[in-house]
Amino acid sequence: MSPESFVFREVEAGLDIWSLGCIVMMMICGKLPWSGLKRDSFVRWLALSNEEPEPYLPQNMSENGKDFLRKCLVRDPRKRWTAKMLLNHPFAIEGHILSLLEQMRCSNNF
Repeated sequence: MSPESFVFREVEAGLDIWSLGCIVMMMICGKLPWSGLKRDSFVRWLALSNEEPEPYLPQNMSENGKDFLRKCLVRDPRKRWTAKMLLNHPFAIEGHILSLLEQMRCSNNF
């Protein structure tokens, strides 16, 4: 759950980017970005804090991968990167995400 959806009950595009960061983390290492925090501490941080704590990032992950996740997991949705920006991030480009999306779009027979 993104900070803005928890605190303000807002649902915007930035929420999807936050969720993307969480999903990528789960796929890579099987943990959520702040899995080291106890539930109460995490909820308190979401609701009350203005801090920007560093999410847990796997040490063996590439620097581009870590940066990609940091861009997704920015607390302030106005500062969080957009999908368009993330698609141009080196992590997405190196991972051939754009070419895979293009292949999927071209194979769509609807």
